[in-house]
Amino acid sequence: WTALEMFEKSTIISNTAIEVKVTMLNINYGKNQQLMDACQPLNEYAWLVDRVRKHQERAKNLEAAVDRAIDEMPENYVIRGFLIANRAEVKGMFLTEYNEEKVLEQERKEGKAEGRNERDLEIASDMLQDGEPLEKIKKYSRLPESAIRKLAEAAGITVSC
Repeated sequence: WTALEMFEKSTIISNTAIEVKVTMLNINYGKNQQLMDACQPLNEYAWLVDRVRKHQERAKNLEAAVDRAIDEMPENYVIRGFLIANRAEVKGMFLTEYNEEKVLEQERKEGKAEGRNERDLEIASDMLQDGEPLEKIKKYSRLPESAIRKLAEAAGITVSC
């Protein structure tokens, strides 16, 4: 048996799982000072991101914000030379990250709304099963009357007014 064959055989036989414990660290500028002090390039990068965010808030132009932040970077920063030499790639990274951040934020909002809607439906369903009046169900579930009536109809429950 080759090592590859043994690996393939063992993965087929055992359906193992792995548990991972993750520690999240806040690396925003001005946070987690002990880590920042231990890693100067990380501190400098956090400074850059903070500057880009501030400039972008004012100017509403991310590319200009990146340029300005790089230009303002202190001369003694270790990463400054790299950022200047690779300015186009740095801009591209910020644009990609920024768009990704926007998409993730929108997904979080949609997920929260979906979760609230599911919760509201559960509340209405429970209240319908308990025979609560329509007005009370509307108040506590925050669902429109039409949705409550559809839910009741699907469950075979008559809505009391």
